[in-house]
Amino acid sequence: MNRFILAAFLLVAIFAVSLASVAQQKVKNGDRFELRLFNGALAISRTVPAEKQVFNFIGEHKGYFVDENGKKIESSNYEIQNGILVIKKFTDADVGLYSKHPNVAAKFFVFELSNFLKFQEKIMTTNDDGTISAVPGRTLRISLE
Repeated sequence: MNRFILAAFLLVAIFAVSLASVAQQKVKNGDRFELRLFNGALAISRTVPAEKQVFNFIGEHKGYFVDENGKKIESSNYEIQNGILVIKKFTDADVGLYSKHPNVAAKFFVFELSNFLKFQEKIMTTNDDGTISAVPGRTLRISLE
């Protein structure tokens, strides 16, 4: 019986920790929504009912969502204001999980030959034994009220 209670407690604890980096926010249908959580990101990925998409703040597809095949999704409902993604009218199509793209928060310093200390974002770390590790970043679940 004690093993069952311990196993149940561990299962609940693991589930609680797995949702720790997921924030939740509700938005009214048709309201303007500013996604400030990822201010300064170069891109934001979202998983919505249609598919996984990436919104770009720089480059060829700046100001647009792009699907997994690299196809630009035409819409005038999204804009960039001061480095923030603005959804002019939030609808069912916008409900989903949003995160900084790529969704990793591990950072480190690299000393280059030119004697300048430069800050770089490290996506993944390859360990001596050949394994790869990364730290997941924040995720925001947005739903309708």
